[in-house]
Formats: sequence, structure tokens, C-alpha cells
Amino acid sequence: MCAPLHFCGAVVAVQRLEQLGSDAWHRYRLQVQEAECQAGAGAEPAAEEELLTEEEARQNTVVNTARLAMLLQFVGGVVMMRRMTKSQNPWEVGCPEGQGGSHQQAFVCPACVFDCCSVLRY
Repeated sequence: MCAPLHFCGAVVAVQRLEQLGSDAWHRYRLQVQEAECQAGAGAEPAAEEELLTEEEARQNTVVNTARLAMLLQFVGGVVMMRRMTKSQNPWEVGCPEGQGGSHQQAFVCPACVFDCCSVLRY
């Protein structure tokens, strides 16, 4: 049910990113033109070829943002997996200090009523 909303949101996000990339390119071109004007008539003319076109700037903004989102999602997944693997396994319990065990992890079935220190350790 939420899938169409997700896709609509993705389209709007990409359109907004393209607009931001276009705005950044226009600001950059304006700065270059101002720098050329300040340099005066005695300066060498700038090279006619542009290093980056407006379309490339928009595409780069979208692609780089997608890469950043993918990287953040990957890092979040790794952190979540590490936290899940470090969480206590329901089949593992530690020996209480007062029972004279070696206080290592023992594997105990939750249905068993054995004391954790009397269980065979691996």
C-alpha cells in the first residue's frame, strides 16, 4: 500500500536533487563570469570548453547523493548485524558466581531445568 507513495517520493527527491545540481552549476558559472570581469581586459580569455555542463552537474548531484545514501544504508546494516550478533543468544547463559563454575558460557536449552554450571561445556 505504501509502495506508490515511496515511488512518488523517490521521483520528487530526484527532481529536487536535479534542481539543486542545476542551481549549483548556475552559481558556479556566475562566479566564473565575475572572476573574468574582475580580471579585466588584459587577462587571457578563458578556454571555450566547459569542464562541466549543466546536465552533467545535475546527473552528478543525483548519482553522488544516491551513492551516499547507499553507503549510509550499508553502514547501518553492518552496525545492525554486529549488534544482533553481539546480543545474547537465548541458548547461551553464563554461570552465576556463587555456584563455583568456571563462569564460561554454557549452552542450555530453555526447556531444561538443569543448573547452568552442571551442563556440559564445549
